[in-house]
Amino acid sequence: MLFLGACLSRGERAAQWAVAAQMQPVLLHTSFFTLQSYVRWKKADPLLIVYLEGDGAAWVTPTRLSVDPTPQEATALKMASRDYAGSVAYLARPCQFVEESERRNCSPHYWSNARYAPEVVSALREAIQQLLQRSGAQRLRLVGYSGGGSLAVLLAAQLQPEWLITVAAPLDTEAWTQWHNLSPLDRSLNPRTALLQSGQMRQQHWIGGRDEIVPKALSQQILFPFIDGRTLLQEEPSFDHSCCWGERWAELLKKMDW
Repeated sequence: MLFLGACLSRGERAAQWAVAAQMQPVLLHTSFFTLQSYVRWKKADPLLIVYLEGDGAAWVTPTRLSVDPTPQEATALKMASRDYAGSVAYLARPCQFVEESERRNCSPHYWSNARYAPEVVSALREAIQQLLQRSGAQRLRLVGYSGGGSLAVLLAAQLQPEWLITVAAPLDTEAWTQWHNLSPLDRSLNPRTALLQSGQMRQQHWIGGRDEIVPKALSQQILFPFIDGRTLLQEEPSFDHSCCWGERWAELLKKMDW
């Protein structure tokens, strides 16, 4: 089994994981990108929970971009598969998990400096609206892992879900690139501006105490002005950026009063 697992492609592994969680593949065509999703519907469920994937395999080396941003380990898919709510959908980022014939507008800058560009946000919004329509749900909760959390914040300002959850997410991309001395994401929107427009929705932002990619000190600094009765900051001291959000998500969900 280990040998067979090692032989599977990234897409095949994700599909296998989704099927084991009784989630079915749905390809969503938006005006700019074709997006891969996996869904599990419950008939007449008024609530849909949507999980957004992280940035994936964006870079081959620190200086060379990947030709395919499909993640090696789809953390947000693992999280979605461990959410036992009635209607749950996983939404991959542009150009992740899609076959060559569906790779529309897949320029590498959409997983580098334009990873949170307006057209990316618009495509994800269209996809979520399609998922809501197909599921028949009227209520929405958004959960985003890593860069998917950044996009969840940007989308929440437009969609106004009843809950916004981010996990290990850079919430101020200007501060984040400066922290790591990286090139600015000059073709992207900054989620910090959307935090200011988050309105009355309830929010919970999860950080890992050992996360070196999105350091907890930076997250605390960014979120401090927003913390109140409706916006919460939750730390898991033993977690880093990848471990152990997917593996322990069912346990973490029990800590949330939603």
